[in-house]
Amino acid sequence: MASEEFELYIHSQGARPKIAVARPHEVLGDVLVREGIIKQGQDDVLIFAAFCGGMSMALSLYRWPF
Repeated sequence: MASEEFELYIHSQGARPKIAVARPHEVLGDVLVREGIIKQGQDDVLIFAAFCGGMSMALSLYRWPF
């Protein structure tokens, strides 16, 4: 994985956990659509996303749409 990409660990309702690769300029919603985690125009989905980079980790819970 190149240093300008991030691995996101995604958990969503009714799906197995998935690793998605994102670039710093990408919008999370676009990454989720591209990876098939959500569909364009899909409403009311809970998504748990985790990012781990070096010594730091970020965890977030989102309700789609943002």
